[in-house]
Amino acid sequence: SVDGLPLALELAAARARVLSLPELAELLAERLDVLAAGPRTARPQHRTLRACVAWSYELLDDEEQALLRALSVVTGSCDLAAVAALCPPANDTPGDDTSGNDASGNAPPGNSGVGGHVTGDQGGRTVLDLVDRLVGRSLLVADRRRTGTRYRMLDTIRRFAAELLARRPDELYAARDRHAEHYSWLVAELDSRLRGADLEHVLDRLAAEHDNLRTAMSWLASGDDPEAALALARAAWQYCYLRGHYAEGRRWLRTALARADGLPPQLVGEALAGAAALAHYACDYPEATALGERALATYRELGDGRGTALALTRLASVAREQADYPRALRLQSDALELFERAGDEWGVGHALQLLGLASWLSGDAAGAGAWSTRALRTLTAVGDKERIAWTLLDRGAGSLYGKPGDEDTARGHLDTARRLFTEVGFQEGLAWADELLALADLRQDDVPAAVNRLTASLRVHHELGDRWRVASVLEALAGVAARLDDAAACGALLAVADGTRAAIGAPVPACERPAVDRTRAWLGGRDTGPFPEPATTTEIAAHLARLRLRAGVA
Repeated sequence: SVDGLPLALELAAARARVLSLPELAELLAERLDVLAAGPRTARPQHRTLRACVAWSYELLDDEEQALLRALSVVTGSCDLAAVAALCPPANDTPGDDTSGNDASGNAPPGNSGVGGHVTGDQGGRTVLDLVDRLVGRSLLVADRRRTGTRYRMLDTIRRFAAELLARRPDELYAARDRHAEHYSWLVAELDSRLRGADLEHVLDRLAAEHDNLRTAMSWLASGDDPEAALALARAAWQYCYLRGHYAEGRRWLRTALARADGLPPQLVGEALAGAAALAHYACDYPEATALGERALATYRELGDGRGTALALTRLASVAREQADYPRALRLQSDALELFERAGDEWGVGHALQLLGLASWLSGDAAGAGAWSTRALRTLTAVGDKERIAWTLLDRGAGSLYGKPGDEDTARGHLDTARRLFTEVGFQEGLAWADELLALADLRQDDVPAAVNRLTASLRVHHELGDRWRVASVLEALAGVAARLDDAAACGALLAVADGTRAAIGAPVPACERPAVDRTRAWLGGRDTGPFPEPATTTEIAAHLARLRLRAGVA
């Protein structure tokens, strides 16, 4: 917790004479003041950590000091473009008092200008010159990564710079504003590229900035610009979906939508559609339906056909998971027609893929194959790797639930889908693929492989909060327990699945019902009494551990 700084380590060792290690670790949160026990014979700048950092800081000129202070609002690390955006205007960088207060005891005046995205000179020097100076003074660290160089402060330096910035409220607010402005611009710029061939690269870029997005959202949510807060939350929802941040994306949108009165209807409609999507992925079907209906009304009032199609898609998805397949297929078909009218190729491919998904879940394997063939042709032209993977998963499921003995064909599609999901880093897709591959394993009597895949799938779906799929995986594991003659585990797993389905209002999908009915029939033939009450997490973990042992899984 002292960033490996030699002086900090030496001073911490001195404090260890009078404090236990846990006490010292707790106090190091205020390290600049705790680490103040250097030898009396040392030079003044080496007697305390604060003096050492202040000495390095005072060697900088005004522009360099101002940039260091501004960079303290960065969470984690940032790239050069963010440094440029945060760099204060050259004419607005007064000197600083590192002792704490001015002669009057008040905080010194600060920078009142918000500034823009500075990409040119700063008083005759480029931003890169300033960064080079800070890195050379060890006040900024350059991390060279595969995706590009990123810059960060050691936490000790960041705390020092943040203290100085806090004494200049106007300068602090300007730095926060520039930070939020830059990251709002970045996520809006990249959002449109989350549906095409550049998906993998764009997701990696956004993931690297996740902490900064969170910081920017917090600042805007507490500020006086509700439109900026809503715009950022709206632009970030697709990223939150693709990287599994369902709960966080919902919080951002819920907070921003609470202040949406009077904001542009188009922006509000897009935010409502995104909020409905994340509520759906979290299996909060009542909220997803309410938000989807609001989005639908907004888009229809605007005469926005594409937006209307997106809202219909969300309502269709809720109906699909609640096993209302006629409604799901009808709404999705309406959405497909609107996407076609709008000339939205991605939307067309997306709608075709979801029609295939609803078909195989309903038990119509042949229909799923027809829809998926059309979807794959359209999405391949668009180049969206995530949607292509979903389509291949649908084709694999269609083969698995279609004619018996087609497991090899199913496995080929599912293996390819899993590889694409891995390349994108899409955890939900990986969990779906593992679940379906486990069913293929069971049909080919490979119980150990199936148990491995199902437990991995269960873990991911549980982490994501996808209770709909958690219930399905638990039912599949109950089937494995029956196969291994473990009635206790079978009954407990079914009971938890039943409780989960009752809580979210989602029955067993039609294609999975025969297998679940067979498991229940097997359990009913055992002398186990009624199904037990839902087991605790610890009990379920114990049942799963026993199943792994019985299956011969290491």
